[in-house]
Amino acid sequence: IVCAGQTYAFFTPAGMTGTWSGPGVTDPGADVQLLEFDTSSVLFFRGTRADGCVLEDSIRVRVFPPPTVEIDTEVICAGDDLEFEAMTTGSIARYQWQPVNAFFNSETNPVKVRPGEKPDEIEVFVTDSAGCVASDRAEISYSDFELTEDSLQYQLCEGDSISLEGDSPISWQWISAGGLTCDTCSSVVWTPTAQGRLLQIGTDSLGCPDTILHTASLVPDIRITTPILFCEGDTMKIEDTLVTSSGVYSFN
Repeated sequence: IVCAGQTYAFFTPAGMTGTWSGPGVTDPGADVQLLEFDTSSVLFFRGTRADGCVLEDSIRVRVFPPPTVEIDTEVICAGDDLEFEAMTTGSIARYQWQPVNAFFNSETNPVKVRPGEKPDEIEVFVTDSAGCVASDRAEISYSDFELTEDSLQYQLCEGDSISLEGDSPISWQWISAGGLTCDTCSSVVWTPTAQGRLLQIGTDSLGCPDTILHTASLVPDIRITTPILFCEGDTMKIEDTLVTSSGVYSFN
């Protein structure tokens, strides 16, 4: 039983001379045959002992497809768990991560990084149930991108706007029910609708995102629009019954 893509050595028995034949044999008389198999096949040997006796034998080679492995995580964003996972095919019997001292247990999948360790490069070797081995290596990047706030609140009059800005070279996305001058610009003007919610998503050059939720409370614009008639010299009391919090009033 051999693994596809791996090299195996076949030796001429001690005290004999002989020839090899079969797939991949380029020097039939060599005592050591280094062969690689892609498909199952048969390898033949014809040898002569010192006493002149000739012996023949064959080896049936059964080829197993190799496992495949790919390290799934190559970027660690701020706040993420320091954990790596290998995506594999085949019946994997064993994992081995390098560097060994960077992990709690280098033979698990996924694998957790020890506190204080930030490996710049990692490698994983996997062995399947047939003994076939595959590996993958990855360079790891770390991002410390975090927005300064998780949420911001505003109190605005109905119809008022607010200007919001994001730093470059971060890419931005702004999501709202409406009232935005742009949804991918670094700076926008927002006129809140009745819902008054805006999600700001920033993404750095490594693809790490963070968000700010903007919430606006809209204060109604109270105006007296109905003509009021009263006699000269009379007094009138005008009382606000709509706004429950304190406000600023002006009369003309």
